[in-house]
Amino acid sequence: MLKQAKIRNPSPLIQYVHASAEQLPVKENSAHCVTIAFGLRNVDNREKALLEFHRVLQKNGTLIVLDFFPAQNSLFKNLFNFYNDKNGSVHFTDHRKPMISAINNVSREMTAGEVYCR
Repeated sequence: MLKQAKIRNPSPLIQYVHASAEQLPVKENSAHCVTIAFGLRNVDNREKALLEFHRVLQKNGTLIVLDFFPAQNSLFKNLFNFYNDKNGSVHFTDHRKPMISAINNVSREMTAGEVYCR
């Protein structure tokens, strides 16, 4: 994905980094923006990763997290769970069911996004 990102946006102003979210090889207060897409759920220590994002971000920098979080509204929560249950059991062949099931379980366990905003 990083290779594709570099091809699509070869800006010298953007540093693409493949690293552990818990230990970024980036100087303190050096980043305007930190992004993570569908990865925060897979980080062993989310708090450590968020502290690391904070460490590298400049004052008033932006953190963008794209991930699934449980819905707070019970109607949407039930729809989300229903869709994920059907997705894991109906739409995919047997060899993908364990992977989809694991993603669904982690998505349900994620803390609501507002908790990460301080």
